[in-house]
Amino acid sequence: MPDRPGVMAQVPEDMSPGACPRGGAALLAALALLLLAAFPYAEATRNANERPRLLQAASLVERGSWRIDGLGLDPGPDVARAPSGALYPNKPPGTSVVAALGYALARATAGADEGGVSGGTGGRAAGSGRAGAKEQVAGEPGSGSMSDGTGDGASADGGADRAGGVSKDMSEGAGRRGPTLRAVTWWARLLGGVLPTLVLCGLLWRSLAPRFGARAAALAIGLYALATPAAAYAHLLYGHQLAACLLWAGLLALVRAREAGRPGLAALGGALAGAAVLVEYTAAFAGLAAAGLVIGLVRARQWATAAAATAGALVPAGLLMAYHAAVFGGPLKTGYHHSATAAFAEKHGEGLLGLVGPSWHAIQTHALSLASGLCGWAPLWLVAVWGLGKMARETGDRGQVLRARLELTAFAAVLLACVSLNFEGGWRVGPRYAVVVLPALALGWAAVAARALAGPPRSWAATLGLGAAAALASWSLAINGLAANLWPHFDLTNVNQPVPEVLLPLWRAGFAPYTLTGLLRAPGIGIGWIVAAAIAGAVVLATPRALGVRGRAAVIVGTLAGLGLVAATRTLPQHPRSAANLRYIQKVWEPPRSGAPAASERIVVR
Repeated sequence: MPDRPGVMAQVPEDMSPGACPRGGAALLAALALLLLAAFPYAEATRNANERPRLLQAASLVERGSWRIDGLGLDPGPDVARAPSGALYPNKPPGTSVVAALGYALARATAGADEGGVSGGTGGRAAGSGRAGAKEQVAGEPGSGSMSDGTGDGASADGGADRAGGVSKDMSEGAGRRGPTLRAVTWWARLLGGVLPTLVLCGLLWRSLAPRFGARAAALAIGLYALATPAAAYAHLLYGHQLAACLLWAGLLALVRAREAGRPGLAALGGALAGAAVLVEYTAAFAGLAAAGLVIGLVRARQWATAAAATAGALVPAGLLMAYHAAVFGGPLKTGYHHSATAAFAEKHGEGLLGLVGPSWHAIQTHALSLASGLCGWAPLWLVAVWGLGKMARETGDRGQVLRARLELTAFAAVLLACVSLNFEGGWRVGPRYAVVVLPALALGWAAVAARALAGPPRSWAATLGLGAAAALASWSLAINGLAANLWPHFDLTNVNQPVPEVLLPLWRAGFAPYTLTGLLRAPGIGIGWIVAAAIAGAVVLATPRALGVRGRAAVIVGTLAGLGLVAATRTLPQHPRSAANLRYIQKVWEPPRSGAPAASERIVVR
């Protein structure tokens, strides 16, 4: 990147802080369109991360209970059996609480018939979309299968017998029929995935645009939302985006509270950051950065602000411990301590819930691997970390320096935790346990973009660096866009490289999920336009007139080179079982060939 001593002193007019009010609404509207355009859903996979939370949401609304027994659906393997014998999700309950609102909305809007949400024309499918659990286990193992007991696949036994997509006990009319599982999933993903992502992007805009200008902020936020695994998890109810939103809202509030000496804002920040742990346990490691900030408040003798931040954080911590005590018999007893799946219990029984210390295998899996690591799914993370490090060493704006140090520390703490795990993460796109701190990348990218786009590159080395960054950006936008909108959960047991073995074959064959165009009864145009729009938007933002002809040419050539790299993945060696894995995905694909929604099970309320 060009070495420019000042940032704001050299930004062109269209990147100045004065442009901020004109760009935020348009950016969020564009992101909303791209994130809501497709609803990738295959009910037959029995998504093991989502289903227990959806069942707990239904139980909360219908029975006022946290347990998930007796709702007519197999909850899958990601469950815990409490000392009482009842079943619960093995995750913290925050995501289920948000999903409960989604369930209530699905129930309120359900029709008298099957009532799927995202009906209409999707893409081509190679099967009925109704493959049951028995077909999955006896047929081709794949992204919806239970792998070797360490992934998040569906269990090999206990699946509901299905007839026409409806489980046996439902067809017999046991209990009151609730909304369809597909409808509940759509609403829950909207509230627990898409909306938190948009809120987070709005918070990032308000914090980045005044400092770095509209163009750099928009580019950084767009890369975060569309060119990292955040794009996939915005389409799922895994809780990662909800946790990231709560965590970053809290951290930003804490920074502002320290600068202004506002105890009330500090209490809110502590509560929001603490609430992230109610959604995802991994967020606790990012809390170490917040704890460091509180220690700084104490050292600065800001006693009231420090006390308020601590008190705010204790509220969600107390709620989580109360849940643990009520459900699992002790405030520090989690669902992982009571895992109902033997393989999971064995893994989580090692070290601290599976945290055993850094290993080369974990570093490869979560950081370096092209198939599952940050370097594969968000290779520009190194540029962001460089930008954060540079900001953290500056002596100018104390608030920005503090924020850079805080976010860099949070990112490093969670990444260290990821490479210390003894398990890989089951169904995933990229290193999913690190997703909670990926918003830190936006600050680093904004700082680097403000420098790099402020004027033409001063040397051929800078020109090549600009082109290389554009290539990595287009690579990331393409593969994350395909994953988020086609198949946002890979079981890598039978896959070497998900891009050439899953995503490109599905896209070339014309497969598409439920889409907005289908909902509007328009001809199915697939999801290619979503990826193309994201790439085109990034190119427009990255080619201001100030960059000059050579700089803009470098961005455009680099973008094309990145797409060429995506195509070149077809030459990589494939897993011997990859063809079987792909056949399984095609077999369970929704919507089926007819274009009408596939049959969807209903939750049974007893």
